[in-house]
Amino acid sequence: TVSVLYWRKDMLRAGGGFALRHARSRAPCSAEMAKQSFEFCRRRAKEFALSGHSAIAVDYTIRGLGTRPRNRELLELGASLAGAVEQQALRDKCVASLERLGVDGGPSMPPMPKQDFERLTVAREDTDEINAVLEESGAGELLECRAISGYGRGLVALQDIPKRSPLFAERPLFAVRRSASYCAQCLKPLSSGAESSPGVVVPCGGEACAETYCSVECRLQAGSEGHTQLCQDAAFRELVANLTLEVARETRGNASVALSMLVVIQMIVRGMALGEHPLQQEGVADLSGAVTYEPASTFDNTGALTVQISEAIGAHLFLEDVLTLFALVQSNEFNSPAGSAVFRALSMANHSCVPNAVVDFENTGHAVLSAATDIRAGDQVLIDYTAGVAPRLPYARRKELLSQRHFECYCAKCVRRQ
Repeated sequence: TVSVLYWRKDMLRAGGGFALRHARSRAPCSAEMAKQSFEFCRRRAKEFALSGHSAIAVDYTIRGLGTRPRNRELLELGASLAGAVEQQALRDKCVASLERLGVDGGPSMPPMPKQDFERLTVAREDTDEINAVLEESGAGELLECRAISGYGRGLVALQDIPKRSPLFAERPLFAVRRSASYCAQCLKPLSSGAESSPGVVVPCGGEACAETYCSVECRLQAGSEGHTQLCQDAAFRELVANLTLEVARETRGNASVALSMLVVIQMIVRGMALGEHPLQQEGVADLSGAVTYEPASTFDNTGALTVQISEAIGAHLFLEDVLTLFALVQSNEFNSPAGSAVFRALSMANHSCVPNAVVDFENTGHAVLSAATDIRAGDQVLIDYTAGVAPRLPYARRKELLSQRHFECYCAKCVRRQ
């Protein structure tokens, strides 16, 4: 978890470093908008400083100072927080500015101590939207999403379900492929001349864009959800190419983080294309998640990425937004040989090392949830998020994999070991 949000700076384009600057909107900013932006950043900076989230607090502090560089409150806060994210230059600038304002004796606020880890949690409790999705999929008579003590939310069987019964199929909300052998929109295998891969290869058509799809429908859907903007922007293309290269290297840790960040970028681009905040778009607003991160490297590297994306899309995007999206992806993504995907209803299924259901990523672009054992009415439907890996690993390694998703397993196997 220590490196969950760290990757090399050379994966970001030149000039993407998180210096003392803020994202510039391409639209003109009125005095009233500037005032509202400053007040928002000032309030959020104080809130996150008080809650111990130094990286996010510093990001909001810098954004606020970008609007009002002589604001004493934020200068004091910046000087106090700088050490927690190992930004001596920030502290020096804030102290110098305070001295020019006539503040004697330096900042009055004590330095915030550096923490090895900080954790951001996103908790959602609503079940109505998920149950509506289950109804639409035809699973409304079989399953229900409920609040479950110790788990948050989960899927519960409404009737006895025999072994091997299909429960429902779902297309991914977001998907990023591992290789060009799969559709960039739905992860369906692309045609290779084999009967098992009946799809065709449809190129994006954009200049210098290598994305390919299984159908014209998938290409058009991707375009309407922001891919057109992404592939036409040289900076975005370079960023995606660098992250894709990291995935191809399959270096432990970096590859999975890069894959998750590609999903985050897709969430951001789609939200902007639809005129919605990325966290408020349909499906994303239903998800819960958590992420543990190291403050200094996250502020430096993820902060650089945040600025880079903000400048590319021409809208304000904060470190809090990117970290929150990463938390949702890390806690809910399904990894398969095809790539990484986030689902709306399937994400409600909780983990067990001894599951009673299994997810099959078929060659149709859908994930199919089926009963692995007989499931009784009232039982929670549980799946193994580490299927194919955990059974061959020692308990300690399996527990480490689950902790990265912030999962607690209550199966008999894990409870006995604990």
